[in-house]
Amino acid sequence: MILECRMCEKQLQENWLKGLYNLIEELDCKCKTHIEESYSQVGRNFSRNRVIEVSGSDTMLNCLKTRMERFLRFKSPNITISANLLKTE
Repeated sequence: MILECRMCEKQLQENWLKGLYNLIEELDCKCKTHIEESYSQVGRNFSRNRVIEVSGSDTMLNCLKTRMERFLRFKSPNITISANLLKTE
């Protein structure tokens, strides 16, 4: 399975990102990171989103998703993350 996380670059905190990468490594998962840019007609500006695709076993990815949600709820409520589990065949 793959866990796909999308985060706005403006809201992202460096310490949180380091913690996420450490947790991915600790859970024996692999990740790919890339940046997507989009143009907002309303705000007339570009926004950057960091997309992290984490692959690993179902158990580890569910554990990772749960820990991310807990951390965000208590430590950084202003960060919004879209995290989706995608099945691979």
